[in-house]
Amino acid sequence: MKNIFYLILLSILIMSCGSNIEPPTTTVSEIEPELVTTKKVLTQKEIDSFYDEITLGTEFGKHSSKRYWYKEDVYIYLCDTQDSLYVKELTKIVEELNSLIETVNISVTHYKNKANLFLWISENHNTFIDGVGITSNKTISHLKVAAGMVLGGLKHSSNEIKYSFVFVHKTNDLNFDRCTLREEVTQALGFFRDTYSFSNSIFSQIKTEQVLEYTELDKAIIKKHYSN
Repeated sequence: MKNIFYLILLSILIMSCGSNIEPPTTTVSEIEPELVTTKKVLTQKEIDSFYDEITLGTEFGKHSSKRYWYKEDVYIYLCDTQDSLYVKELTKIVEELNSLIETVNISVTHYKNKANLFLWISENHNTFIDGVGITSNKTISHLKVAAGMVLGGLKHSSNEIKYSFVFVHKTNDLNFDRCTLREEVTQALGFFRDTYSFSNSIFSQIKTEQVLEYTELDKAIIKKHYSN
């Protein structure tokens, strides 16, 4: 266990609730590896730069030259919710991730002892604090103002994510919560840093509206990370 430490990934989502602005559309260009956004065609160099931005290091740790992956199948255990709307959304996210990821399979399990990703969707932060056993006042302070948080165990020698604890603060604004759920579950797979480059990305720290689907750029980054 000496090589495993906790990472803190905090997401404070900046959004316009109830926005009437239509989300920008994104399509894949016919000529790979470029991607067409509403602003411009992204070159492979720009895609690689975006990939580095969100996969190297952790949000509250030092910038690192290392990336991390789950190298075994991911089993998600829901720790405290059976709300059918949230379970349905999680199932949708899992299906989409499995369509993008080649090297591991992701599924929801009813067996806690089998899980390596533990998920709380709750109005009460204390369920996460007590469930994980968080004692750091700094971590608790971050959690109290966050829409979501990921704590995880990393094995440096193999660049491996061994387990994750994921919290989604349930606000009962369903679209806001769906966005948070998608971001936190995805980031727990090794996308530890936020981006300030693309406001419509699920990894964006400057969202102006809820992001309820992966953009084509998001999909390309997820595929790239789990293609080896």
